[in-house]
Amino acid sequence: MQEIACAYGRAVKLEAAFGFDVKVVPEGEIFLVAETPELFGIEINGKLIEQKDCGYYRDKSFRKLDITGLLTEGRNTVTLKTLFSQSPETYDNISKAGGFESYRNKLSYDMEIDAVYILGNFGVELKGETSELPREALRFSGTFSITAPPEKLTVGELVTQKLPFFNGRLRYRKRINLSAGEIKNRHIEFARRPDTVTRVYANGKFAGEILWRPYRVSLDGLLIEGENIIEIETVGTLRNLLGPFHLKEEAYGLGPPTFMHISNIWRKGLNPNWDDAYVFLKTGLFFK
Repeated sequence: MQEIACAYGRAVKLEAAFGFDVKVVPEGEIFLVAETPELFGIEINGKLIEQKDCGYYRDKSFRKLDITGLLTEGRNTVTLKTLFSQSPETYDNISKAGGFESYRNKLSYDMEIDAVYILGNFGVELKGETSELPREALRFSGTFSITAPPEKLTVGELVTQKLPFFNGRLRYRKRINLSAGEIKNRHIEFARRPDTVTRVYANGKFAGEILWRPYRVSLDGLLIEGENIIEIETVGTLRNLLGPFHLKEEAYGLGPPTFMHISNIWRKGLNPNWDDAYVFLKTGLFFK
């Protein structure tokens, strides 16, 4: 949409509508997260919202707008309306960027049409087909619905546990009863790294942190006879929030062309690796 609008070389009226389904309206605060929201008139289900800035999410350019009470069960729509335009210099760079790498490398936009996000205490229900991909990834083809958050998490990946777009900090907790003969020479070992950073606690005391192989943490001196509480905290990346989502397989190298289906500037046409299904990175707990 942005590339088409820029190709006119002048200001154009632009309207971008994003639809999503709500099965259960989330409890508590709900925010719309958008970049440069002040450049747009933003409507939720056809109602123009008052843009009260509530700080940022993940990055200072991702601004939070309070939309508590505006979502309803069923189909919802976020609509951004603006007079879309660039500076004369930017239009000139755009016209040359398709043929000259030097212009493409310095290309930046005065206005952009970016993804928007719904932030709150909820889960996302998947309805469709999920399949395994190389590089610890999953492909999902189907629909998403906002629903109640999961009450419990089990061992395994999080995508199919109502957390496909989750990108924050999780703490798993389990109570284990041990006899006097079971508390020595114990450790926790993972089949692979659960997330970017993984921390293990035993009875409230820090046991260790996993960043690389071996994926093992010793529990020596931290366990007691009787009930023990083991906690595992994982800290993730923004991969399952920002993507890229629509590739045939998980990508190791990223750039502007990775996120585009078609572009005359960045791709010289269609992206041969594009897939309409979603690709997620598998995160969660994976024990041996």
